[in-house]
Formats: sequence, structure tokens, C-alpha cells
Amino acid sequence: MNLLFNDNLLASGWLRLLNYIIDTVAFLGIANLLYVILLLLDNFFGGYYTSSAKPGWVILSFFIFAWLLCYFTFEAIFQRTPGKYLTGTKVVTFAGNKPPVKTIFIRTICRLNPFDGYSFKNATGGCCHDLWSRTVVVNVRKFNEATALNDSINEIGEPEQ
Repeated sequence: MNLLFNDNLLASGWLRLLNYIIDTVAFLGIANLLYVILLLLDNFFGGYYTSSAKPGWVILSFFIFAWLLCYFTFEAIFQRTPGKYLTGTKVVTFAGNKPPVKTIFIRTICRLNPFDGYSFKNATGGCCHDLWSRTVVVNVRKFNEATALNDSINEIGEPEQ
């Protein structure tokens, strides 16, 4: 499929910001739940982890890893994070297809770029993690309508079966 993306199909900057806020809250909740489960398991198996105070960087590293794992898992399987579900958006490649796992991995790693947040809505309409992974975030309803129209146009002139 080769769709021509325009501003009408792409998610707006405000919608992207809302996605980020919802995802941050959801992923912090998931990370906290995982951390509590880890502590309970640790306590059950002898308390090695909780027996001494851990430096802040260990806890921070856990939360960053959990955050990246959530983004990767949700986008690789569903093309959508909790925020994208609630706002009616999803991730597609520049060609309009579901991104392969390698592309989602690149997209996820690019989120570690400290300047990614500053590129939130650059001149081309995407963030660094969009541009570097060659993906876009689209409005699902408008994208599906454009896909159906594109498919019907491509069927013109084809013999009936």
C-alpha cells in the first residue's frame, strides 16, 4: 500500500502530547506494579534485593527499562499504546503498513534521545523517534477511510472475477 500522507491523516501535535501524557501515567502504573511484584518475589525468596539499600540509579534504570519495554510491547503487537487507543491513533510506516518489529525497536530506542521531547512537533510533523524509524502516527478512522478509498481506486480497471 502506498498512501500519500497529508496533515489530515496525521495525528495533531496536541493529540501526540495527550498520547504521551496518557502513556506516561499508564506505564508508570505498570512499572510500579512490576516493581511491587519484584519486591514481593524477592521477599518470598529470601530478601536479597531488599536486604540492603539500592542506589537511586538502579531504581531509575528499572523504571526506564519498564517504560521502554511497555512502548516496545504495545507498539510491536498492537501498533498502539494505551494513549493511542484512547485518542484513536496508531503507528504505521511511511508506506502505510504495520511496522515490522525491527522498526518498532528502532522507534523505541530513539525515545532515549534526550532531545526527542524537544522535537515533539518539528517542521515535518514528527518527533525524532518517528523520523529515524520512518514511521508516522495517524488518526485510525481517517487512515482506514483513506486506505479503503485507495484500494477502491486501485481496483478500477481490474477485471471482475
